[in-house]
Amino acid sequence: MKKIMIIDGGPRKNFNTASMLRKFAEGASSVSNEIEVTARLRGFLERLVFPWLSYNDYSITAPKKMPVVLCYTMNANTEQAKMVYQSMGIIEQSLTTAMGGVEHVDAYNTYQVKNYEWCELGGFSEEAKRQYSDENWEKDLQKAFDAGKRMAESILI
Repeated sequence: MKKIMIIDGGPRKNFNTASMLRKFAEGASSVSNEIEVTARLRGFLERLVFPWLSYNDYSITAPKKMPVVLCYTMNANTEQAKMVYQSMGIIEQSLTTAMGGVEHVDAYNTYQVKNYEWCELGGFSEEAKRQYSDENWEKDLQKAFDAGKRMAESILI
């Protein structure tokens, strides 16, 4: 049996990132019942590369390359997301070095809370977020499903 590990780094258990990852898991599971999708804790990502780090020459000695998909859900629009990607650069660089490449599934301009009146979010228009979500969220979920399916198909080859 092949395994796909899903790491949910989102701050809320049942919100945007969790929804994207559920769709990713559905996509992977749609390929075969020989795929087991497991969830792991956020801290795993931070420690992923450590076991394969050689302190002799600081190379990564992972035993094999593995597919990696990062699902980002963010408040940022596509232009603002560039800053997010810059801050994630070292993590992605480490994943690419250790695992052999990273695919992105991104959802932009997502809702951050269920009720904008409860928080200090005056810099955002809830109406604009709703409109963007209405136009894009199902497409974003489909992208996650498709990525899960692609990964499952690639590891079954």
